[in-house]
Amino acid sequence: MICLYSFGKLNEMFSLAALIKGGGPMRVVSLCLFVCLSVCSNQVFAIPVTFDFTVSSSVETQLLSFQVGGIQLDITAADANGVVADVSQTRDGLGVYRGNSDSKVIDGAGVDDLLTLTFQTLVTLQQVLFSSIEEGGDSFLLQVDDGQSFASNLHNALFDFSYLNIAGREFVFSAVLDKADYRIEAMVVDVSEQMPVPTPEPSTWLLLGSGLAGLFFWQRKRSG
Repeated sequence: MICLYSFGKLNEMFSLAALIKGGGPMRVVSLCLFVCLSVCSNQVFAIPVTFDFTVSSSVETQLLSFQVGGIQLDITAADANGVVADVSQTRDGLGVYRGNSDSKVIDGAGVDDLLTLTFQTLVTLQQVLFSSIEEGGDSFLLQVDDGQSFASNLHNALFDFSYLNIAGREFVFSAVLDKADYRIEAMVVDVSEQMPVPTPEPSTWLLLGSGLAGLFFWQRKRSG
């Protein structure tokens, strides 16, 4: 459809380029054809995908999996020493549960809790909705598989990552300070997907080729 629109604009582009550049018809048509072919290529679109981690009945498990919009996400938990823990899922979102009287949040007290979110495809982090934030605020540390790390205080539940351009497959959340603790209620990521643009019908190419051939012979006759 984009290509057909470009073909319909050829005359307009022809006249405009001729007036501005003062070039011959063949030069102008070549320019128009180049622009049209450039448009008729695969384009990459960023598709936002939202993961909601809330649940009505609490769950503790070593592996929690989600699939939204064809995107697979696996979530695991551990402490900073590598000891495996359970992922806690409640109506307030995700946390870490290490048994006994553990608070079931992502906690910085003692040995830090680590919540690891692993996507099966490359994604760009856009937003995270936190919950169970203390009245005076909390803090978090995010580590990404390519070595990026980002730490910040939490004063609002919704944190916007879109301006940071954080892309990866594995995202590890932990608490920065001993008194910091929070949950992750939801997450929005962008998935880059290459979308093919419809190819023009053969008759359209034939019509364009005939027009170019006619202009070529007209140009030769004029110059002869």
